[in-house]
Amino acid sequence: MAARMVAARLKEKGHKAFFAGGCVRDMLLGRPISDYDIATSAKPKDVQKLFRRTLKVGVQFGIVIAIVDGYQIEIATFRSDGQYLDGRRPENVIFSSPEEDAARRDFTINGLFYDPQEQQLFDYVGGQEDLWRGQIRAIGEAKARILEDHLRLLRAVRFSARFGFPVEEKTRLAVEEHSHLICKVSPERIKDELGKILKEPTRAQGLTPLLDFGLLKAIDMSLYADVEARRKETQSQLDLLPKKAPEPVVWAAFLGKGKLAERMLRQLKASNELREKTAAILFHAEDYADYRKLSLSKRKRLLRRKDQSDHFLYAWSLALAKDGDLRNVMAAADDRKAFGEAGDGSLFAELIVRGHDLIALGLKPGRAFKKMLQVSEDAQLEGNSDKESLIQLLKDQFADQFVG
Repeated sequence: MAARMVAARLKEKGHKAFFAGGCVRDMLLGRPISDYDIATSAKPKDVQKLFRRTLKVGVQFGIVIAIVDGYQIEIATFRSDGQYLDGRRPENVIFSSPEEDAARRDFTINGLFYDPQEQQLFDYVGGQEDLWRGQIRAIGEAKARILEDHLRLLRAVRFSARFGFPVEEKTRLAVEEHSHLICKVSPERIKDELGKILKEPTRAQGLTPLLDFGLLKAIDMSLYADVEARRKETQSQLDLLPKKAPEPVVWAAFLGKGKLAERMLRQLKASNELREKTAAILFHAEDYADYRKLSLSKRKRLLRRKDQSDHFLYAWSLALAKDGDLRNVMAAADDRKAFGEAGDGSLFAELIVRGHDLIALGLKPGRAFKKMLQVSEDAQLEGNSDKESLIQLLKDQFADQFVG
């Protein structure tokens, strides 16, 4: 394993080298480990000499990334943090001891070290006990940890949701008291942290502390009011979604309304793709709710959308969360299967009447032109496959366009 090789190399040269933070926590919990971070007594310049390929992305904070066997391993020198002036990062760091390094971290369960060579755990902050108790507790004074880095307000919720651990009382009170500080965090970081909460299979458990700790209220009052009004329904829907539900689907379940989703994702500087996909899911949710009342052409248009599976998943989870009535959603599923088995390509059939046909009839491109193409396609989706008949339909319906 690359991380063990890195730690062994550092120890070989006389430095302390521990696995640190989340990988130690997850190891003790028996959970899969995605990333290994190493804390060491070696200074950044010493680390750079020991490894052939390194990245100096955080060297000012004592961090060097070593690339070993294709893996990027973060190596951080034991440090204490200087003064926090922006509520996010320290102005400077002071290289120090493992004990001082553990004391600067956010929550006790993230302040553990493990020596992979000696197979020895180092716990200077009571993290192991909090793991066994099952609680999220700030290291040292909770208020101080939050004032240092305001993003820890949301991180407390994320870890609580991920592990199903309640936030310890003093930490919870500090989060509630200082929840207003979350608005000082950049929109991108708020979006990323909310996204991580929603990505968790236990995402539904994150909704209650987001609401009750005052964090959503501080982020956006109208968002808070809307989510609070549908708390039970939203929590149920988030819980119903599969563990690896697509990102736009979970954001749609969380935000609930198209205009709110559009505004909030824009405000949080989300990507255009996420914003557009989430808004589209919410915009078409009503079509699924009334599916059996739609015309055949509208049904086909709905079912041939590129992200139709995401739309269906959202509609299915929402119907179950609301009243359990799946008749409309299952009708859509039956149609999708039927149209596919028919083998006639009716969902994606090539247009019979195209723009050049209308131009040949003396019409010029414009708003009416576009509307005529849509009417023709609707008729085609309804089963009319005769070109002459479709053109006559347009002449009848748009007589004023054909004058002269």
